[in-house]
Amino acid sequence: MSTTTPVKKPELLEKRRGTLKFKHFQTERVERINIVNYEFHQMLSKINNGTGILKLVKNIETNQYYCMKILKKIDIMEPKVAERLYNEYQLIRRIYHPFIIQLKGINNKDNKYLYEMFEFVQGGEFSYRLSQGLFSEAQAIFYSAIALTVMDYLHRQNIIMRNISPDNILFTSDGYIKFINFIDSKHLKNEYTNTLCGDPEYNSPEMIMRKGHTKSHDIWTLGIFIYHMLLGHTPFEDIDPTKVQQKILDGKVKYPKCLSHEAKNLIKHLLKIEPKKRIGCGQKGIVEIIYDPFFKGFDWTNLLLQNLKAPYIPDITDANKNFSKYVDDFFDEYDNELIINTNKDPFQKWD
Repeated sequence: MSTTTPVKKPELLEKRRGTLKFKHFQTERVERINIVNYEFHQMLSKINNGTGILKLVKNIETNQYYCMKILKKIDIMEPKVAERLYNEYQLIRRIYHPFIIQLKGINNKDNKYLYEMFEFVQGGEFSYRLSQGLFSEAQAIFYSAIALTVMDYLHRQNIIMRNISPDNILFTSDGYIKFINFIDSKHLKNEYTNTLCGDPEYNSPEMIMRKGHTKSHDIWTLGIFIYHMLLGHTPFEDIDPTKVQQKILDGKVKYPKCLSHEAKNLIKHLLKIEPKKRIGCGQKGIVEIIYDPFFKGFDWTNLLLQNLKAPYIPDITDANKNFSKYVDDFFDEYDNELIINTNKDPFQKWD
């Protein structure tokens, strides 16, 4: 059974160790889809605090599988929420990176739901696998290197990610990963932004303090991500959100002896409280992280060309195996309260 389209290999315009520019090419046109042409299968994930889901669907005519993001319009009508969703839509339809999920189609004309169709990334949820056990250092190097290439690509376009966390990542069938959620990402018109968003345990001190944050916030989240993979929890976790924030501002991190010297040293330099003192935030930028001993000997070029063998290859014979089990009750409500008047529907105006 064919479930995915062939992987598009990027052409590299510029080669430096770790930072590579892609040769520009036209991204695929976003198709206006008709939902009746798709069969709906299992739920893959819940998103946006339960207001939406990711669902496996199949095109009846082509037998091609996709991942459908479905949101209840009634729950996302608040102007700021609708604006963030529109900004995400505009961002993701204009970017291409091998480790960012590709938008394939949209239906914004339905009067109950907003549908966005993405490529089917069938290897499963990164967060689910992390919950099953710790990652080895080799795995952490591989996945954090992928995150770093995505960050570098977006930072070149003055886009701050704000979404590096396990909940926003899926495995591909060949063991690579793709980032799937960009609702918190932002194109920086000025140097700083003040929105408090994202996974609270990944928030940077400057984001919490609301003194303005910039690309250095992403550098901080990379440190949290590496720590999370290697130890199975974030360095500032707590059931009390207020205590999480206080721990982050205190900046005291415990480094168990099981961490290698290289891993501990890089995390410490990524998690500096003062943004300007973080590795990767100086004049050399992200290149400084790429040359860190933690990544010594890593083949960045072949990572981007997807020629490296991933440290984990998911079993894709059963699509259900790699995803959490959810009660699929998203479409249980079919009353008139869900219907949005076309004249008041901000999503109808999306181009």
